[in-house]
Amino acid sequence: CCAEHGRWVGVATPGDTTCLTARGLGQTSRVLHMADGLEDLPSLVRGALSEPETLVSLLNERELASAASTGERAPHPYAIHLAALLVVSDLESARFLWRRLPDAAKEDPETNAVWRVGKCQYTNDKVGLHGALAAFQWSAEVATLMSQLRALVREKAVALINTAYTSIRVGEAAALLGLSPTEAMQVAAENGYART
Repeated sequence: CCAEHGRWVGVATPGDTTCLTARGLGQTSRVLHMADGLEDLPSLVRGALSEPETLVSLLNERELASAASTGERAPHPYAIHLAALLVVSDLESARFLWRRLPDAAKEDPETNAVWRVGKCQYTNDKVGLHGALAAFQWSAEVATLMSQLRALVREKAVALINTAYTSIRVGEAAALLGLSPTEAMQVAAENGYART
């Protein structure tokens, strides 16, 4: 399949067997096989969770193919799509995806919870972001992406604290990091801060 299709990025039509090739940043090609249309989407999503850029490409193509199809449409994993866009920090695309969601998808509790996280990211509400990440019992796929997002947000918060502060209150650091005061003190110590 790969030799036949080469470096093709797209979504299969029903009855087709297609390879999806996507490149992660600084990574070699990863081939995702899709047979007989979109029935294998859950396993493709699970296979791409460790590479959010690949997952975003896959879901963007799948959404376009679904919109172009005239037949019965399989449900789109909007919560996963939104979460992947948040992980790759593509907030504009996440915002526009939310705007074009069908009303039924916006009423889905998990999709709505992912969007609350996205709104906090979009408005740079760091404290609200940690609360929104912790406020929902995510499905397995979305939980994986939210865990990645939590780690990225925490890394950025540590970098911000290291750049912007020579001293910071424990409570402030804890709020920015989304940690308890004890955990925040541990992270601060690991980054060269001493309690005064």
